Amino acid sequence: MTPKCGNQWVLTLEIEASNARLACYDAVFNYQQPEDKADSEAAESTETIEGENLSGNSWVLVEQEDGFTEADISYVYLESAQAGTGMQNLDALLIRCNGEGGTEILIVSSGFLGNDRLRVRYRFDDNEPISERWSPSTDGQAAFLPSGYRDFRSGLTSSDGVLIEVEAFNGARHQGEFDGLRNNTEDRDFVLSGCKSDS
Repeated sequence: MTPKCGNQWVLTLEIEASNARLACYDAVFNYQQPEDKADSEAAESTETIEGENLSGNSWVLVEQEDGFTEADISYVYLESAQAGTGMQNLDALLIRCNGEGGTEILIVSSGFLGNDRLRVRYRFDDNEPISERWSPSTDGQAAFLPSGYRDFRSGLTSSDGVLIEVEAFNGARHQGEFDGLRNNTEDRDFVLSGCKSDS
């Protein structure tokens, strides 16, 4: 399955196929292919990738395998309504298999969040907001849910949407609204299970 493109955050994820990676860069940077027959076919494939990305609010599964261990490290992501519209927006909610039968849940931002524990506030549907401290990614552009925090994980499977806010190192508030938590639940649940199939 080809990773979706259209937002710069996807570029931080591993895209193994050279053609898919080049098509992604073309899509993100709005590169226009020259108009001859071979080039117009390449442009059509780029447009298809962009069109798939705009198909609505639903979990998107990207299947991956660790090159050394052959462990399943697939992930699903859900784009926010604000994805790609500014540096203080949260672009994606991502759940990925860790290759050891577990999962990691993270929020990806367009801008820099920080390198220390991050203050995260979220509200599922019309419930009361919950505030927690999450772990930063090494590049400072994502926040990881600590493994012992269960409220967020259970909200992903029992709610329609979630509003998330991450307070960055400088006090700026990065927000994202994620609707469609109940769309394509089969892929979401597969990844939440640690990428273990029922068969």
